[in-house]
Amino acid sequence: MYLTQGSLTDEIMAMTADEFLRYIADELVYRVVLKLDEGIIKGALDTNGKGIVGIAGNTNTLTYQSALSFNVVNEAIADLVTFDNLTVAMNPKTFFDNFMGLTDLQGRPIFNIAHDNTGKPQYFINGLRVEFTQALPAYNSATANAVWCIVGDFRGYRLNLPEGDMVRTLVDPYTLATNDKVRMIGRLYAGGNVAKLKHFVQIKMPASV
Repeated sequence: MYLTQGSLTDEIMAMTADEFLRYIADELVYRVVLKLDEGIIKGALDTNGKGIVGIAGNTNTLTYQSALSFNVVNEAIADLVTFDNLTVAMNPKTFFDNFMGLTDLQGRPIFNIAHDNTGKPQYFINGLRVEFTQALPAYNSATANAVWCIVGDFRGYRLNLPEGDMVRTLVDPYTLATNDKVRMIGRLYAGGNVAKLKHFVQIKMPASV
């Protein structure tokens, strides 16, 4: 990554050298964590036994096989050992195209929308917080036996960063970062797995859809 002085904003130009490097390092870590989204949901170890073990398809994750219904989330979590801090993870299309059209036995919508103190909307199904991920297929396009929703206490997943969240910075030994250029080389090692048994359940499409 090369950053030239002419491309920097006034805010960054006002930073000290250490502040500037910390800013870039934080941005790199943030982008790496975004890439881990699919790894945490569906990841698998490579042939050398390294990498991220996802929640979906994990032997420590319970399975509930069902088509969409107003009570499917409640039915799925019945065998979990925890009911604290449960979060529902799904593709946003599943929520907006499917769950928002469902009502309970009294005809009431099963979803709620609230706003935090910044005005950002927060979504809920049957009182459980919903988080969106593109790592899961939308319900309307999910194939037979595909995991289309995950419910659980996501604190039961442990992401291990053996080097912390650091990105090492190196000064180019040839240019010595002259002409207002900085070279940064970052490598972030990460591993992860479900750390608590029966803290997650995956909802799969029926075998024939």
